Amino acid sequence: METEHAKMKGLPPIMDKNTSMLILGTFPGEKSLEVSEYYAHPNNSFWYIMEYLLDKPFRDMEYKERTSGLLENRIGLWDVYSYCSRKGSSDSDIKDILGIDFGILDCYPLKLVAFNGVNAAANAWGLKTPNIILPSTSGANTHMSKAMKAKTWENMIKGTGAYQFSTR
Repeated sequence: METEHAKMKGLPPIMDKNTSMLILGTFPGEKSLEVSEYYAHPNNSFWYIMEYLLDKPFRDMEYKERTSGLLENRIGLWDVYSYCSRKGSSDSDIKDILGIDFGILDCYPLKLVAFNGVNAAANAWGLKTPNIILPSTSGANTHMSKAMKAKTWENMIKGTGAYQFSTR
């Protein structure tokens, strides 16, 4: 018999009135929920990629500095699920979802939504903003090295013409 898991609440969005690119994940992993920080697991390559793209030492910064650095570059973070139940951190184990209201995004000057992996994009119903699906930064995504993920993120985001990195 399968054990029922308690419904978990995701993290609040990291966005402001200047956010032009929003990176949407699926739902925070256990480590991220534990410390209330996006992409907190050391095997996740998200902060490595941001370091590469924005030429800032994100991995050496405190979390507040990291999120401030993203906002300074007009980048926001959020997840497509507000609530769900899940055992562990795997997206494939997510059940009982409640997604975010994509209508809220109309209040921001977004030019691009970048999905962090195909699972994040799979449930993006009603999204009007131009969007792309990027390789997942999850440590479980071992098909690409961190360096290859970073280069792919850069090329795909630049290819949209919707967001330009000020440092590259």
